[in-house]
Amino acid sequence: MISFRQLIVTIVSIFLALGLGILAGTLVIDQTLVRNLRQQTAHAEKTAANEGRQLHDATSLLGSLVPFVVQGKLAHHKVIVLADANVDGGALSEATNMLRQAKADVVAQLQTTDSFAPDNPARANLAQLLTQDGQVLSDDPSTSAAKDLADRLASGPPAVDQKTGKPIGRDLLADLLSAGYLEYPATSPPTPQDVGGPGQVVVVVAGGKRDPAVPFESFMMPFVEQLTTRAVPVGVAEPQATTHSLVGLIRSDGTLSGIDNLATVDDLASNDLRGGVALVLALRDLLRPQPRGGNYGVKPGGDGLLPSGS
Repeated sequence: MISFRQLIVTIVSIFLALGLGILAGTLVIDQTLVRNLRQQTAHAEKTAANEGRQLHDATSLLGSLVPFVVQGKLAHHKVIVLADANVDGGALSEATNMLRQAKADVVAQLQTTDSFAPDNPARANLAQLLTQDGQVLSDDPSTSAAKDLADRLASGPPAVDQKTGKPIGRDLLADLLSAGYLEYPATSPPTPQDVGGPGQVVVVVAGGKRDPAVPFESFMMPFVEQLTTRAVPVGVAEPQATTHSLVGLIRSDGTLSGIDNLATVDDLASNDLRGGVALVLALRDLLRPQPRGGNYGVKPGGDGLLPSGS
């Protein structure tokens, strides 16, 4: 078993190498800064006997490096965040905070509600709503809604009448918001006309100590699968401790293995910056001229803690 000391030293070493590598490639390195960082690393190693002190030193070091690692990595890129209603709050905050540090333009931060759940009477209204929007229903209205929402985000909003300035026809995203199937608890209401379309990235955050509000197999999995078929860059992230693992389902799904427009991260945490950094760098790789997917974190099926060549 890896000791606490080995874990901290490993994390510090990884982020030090990553930070210095990025600084060397993008800035004229301040040699004093480099010496200070190396001295802090050496100090963290020498004080391994004092675990509390070592953890504080390591966390401070990682915090000082993160701005250099993620700053501007997603600048000018539009991102849509969709979270499960019962998602771990710390994991969601870590993801959104890192996106902001990377200068991403988060055009919408949405959460599903339990109205999609199999035992919720609102599902009858969902079927009616989808039929009104001209959609073809599957046996599970939640699955149909997931796929149709993915198509809506891939295609973008409906065209606007030049005279009235109003959308031509119905907008599924607007309908799901107004009917309470989607909500925006932590942000201002999104403008549906700004959400979705070519070039936008979707980040799914799910998992935590509570069961998902809607079974992942019923909504999140078909949502992610449909996005990948539409060539939308998708990042899926979860906390390390979770009762149900969406990342695990995706990694074990043969149809999603090795897809260039899909990346997973399995160790988001409010007190550990590693998962958030991995998410930003993985999204950056998805947006390259030649996209590169991957799986990052500590759980089975991962390719490593961070994208290679970061």
